Amino acid sequence: MGTRLASVSAAALAALLMACTPSTEPAAEAPPGAADLTLACGGPFIQDASAASMRAAFGPENVTDEIVGGPEGAENNATVLFADDPARRMEILWADTAAQSGLLNASVYGETSAWTGPRGVTLGAALTSVETANGAPFKLAGFEWDFAGIVTDWAGGALAPTPDGCTFGVQFAPPPGSDAETFAQVAGDSNYDSDSPAMRAVAPIVVRMAIGFPAPAPD
Repeated sequence: MGTRLASVSAAALAALLMACTPSTEPAAEAPPGAADLTLACGGPFIQDASAASMRAAFGPENVTDEIVGGPEGAENNATVLFADDPARRMEILWADTAAQSGLLNASVYGETSAWTGPRGVTLGAALTSVETANGAPFKLAGFEWDFAGIVTDWAGGALAPTPDGCTFGVQFAPPPGSDAETFAQVAGDSNYDSDSPAMRAVAPIVVRMAIGFPAPAPD
């Protein structure tokens, strides 16, 4: 799958000091759509989430329905947040598509995004920075097929699934101009260690992030 295209100053210190000072003014209520853009387990991204709960969290004007593409040419009915804003666009798939409920997968993709994943992971992040966030190397699928570059095992690190089954998914892609010979060593339907010499040499970057839960077992 190809890439789909996605400091501390005096002012910052002053803002920190102001944040630590009790305010006598009542806090202003955030307008719809101003919810925190953190793609992580919890908050609006719980297993029992629904299109209705997304409208409540982000404002009904920012939640629409679309048919979106998937692996191997599939098409899926999705709920989309901020459809017309590439920086905030998110696609959500539901376990119950008719009821639009039961979070299956909420994802952002491309070169950049306003959304931030767990432990500060972002689109465009380097392989080594994701290792740092995870606290350990991990395994990812090889490139040049439909599930290319998807993390397959966080190896018990900080980004591993939570006890309730919430999973943080990441997909990598090689940057433009990768050396063909090196790239060939990490291509195909196999798993590779993120700290292997060949994967290090390719230096892939994050092109997709997702939060989701396992699909319910069929009746």
